Amino acid sequence: MIVAFLLTGKAQSGQILLGEAVVALLRSSKVGRMRDLGVWRLRNGQILHVHEARPPDTDITTAVETERFLSALLFTDIVASTANAASVGDKGWRNLVERHHEVIREELQRYRGVEVDTAGDGFYATFGTPSWAIECALAIRARVREVGIDVRIGIHVGECEIVAGKVGGMAVSLGARVMAHAGAGEILVSQTVKDVLTGSGLQFVDRGQVSLKGVPGEWTLYAIR
Repeated sequence: MIVAFLLTGKAQSGQILLGEAVVALLRSSKVGRMRDLGVWRLRNGQILHVHEARPPDTDITTAVETERFLSALLFTDIVASTANAASVGDKGWRNLVERHHEVIREELQRYRGVEVDTAGDGFYATFGTPSWAIECALAIRARVREVGIDVRIGIHVGECEIVAGKVGGMAVSLGARVMAHAGAGEILVSQTVKDVLTGSGLQFVDRGQVSLKGVPGEWTLYAIR
């Protein structure tokens, strides 16, 4: 709120200024172009990378309107599922997976997550805030280890839309790609999640920049300590 107030004081007539956290959220949206204004020092001494929102290139009178909404996205996947299945046998593995599913669904309900899809050994769910998604991820990681399973988890936050009756869009693809880079027992989040949760008290460990398959540019990922 303070940053928004200070940016308002610096904006010229008709100008819309955006902070870096807002720009990160809009990277996969179609709201228009962003003009990089560089790094500014605000009145309170804070250093902030500022952008200006520009009108979209498309004619808004002919554009098809699609309902878009902001959502935190969580993806999970069992690590080394094939090797584990071979070691415990079909029946043993089926029991482990069933227990894994029960645990995740219990934690999704506890942390107000909504299960969108379950494909094989993985879950895809949405949350109202990234902090709920992270709390849920921490609980899932701890409980599935008690079952004897390790998972990798990825979290991203961005604008989504309903595609074929399910939550979809570029942000969903980003979330799945973030999860794919996680190691056993690791919870990875995007730069966007880290920016949104500035001041939350969570500790983020820089995992460096990576290329996400099918997504332009380099993305910095962070592990939750």
